[in-house]
Amino acid sequence: MVPDEVQIELAHRFAPDRSSDQAEQHVRNLLEPFLQDGDQVELLDLSPAAYPAVDHPCIAALIERHDLGVLGKLGWTDVARFADRGVPAVNFGPGDSALAHTAQEHLFGESLARTFAALDDLLRFGP
Repeated sequence: MVPDEVQIELAHRFAPDRSSDQAEQHVRNLLEPFLQDGDQVELLDLSPAAYPAVDHPCIAALIERHDLGVLGKLGWTDVARFADRGVPAVNFGPGDSALAHTAQEHLFGESLARTFAALDDLLRFGP
């Protein structure tokens, strides 16, 4: 038996240097050679990527005073949603984000204590 319809859900994550329109066109260009008459590509959701707001005074102070490294984040987070609304945001917390939501995800007490101390400092003394 051959089904008369196939649906594929594709999650395409893209860097902040690519616009939403460019990302959509990229996916459509990738799929186009495989589409036949009557095939459809429907965009269900689109959320642009975002640069972290590392130049915001509060975030810059957090980075500088606690000698924090700034790394790219693989995957989508709410930072993009905040940035889209003009709210400065970053991903910050203990643990290895590459292990988030995996069976190997774990925290060390020292990492948790450093994160708490950095946030406590920022809340008490501001930027």
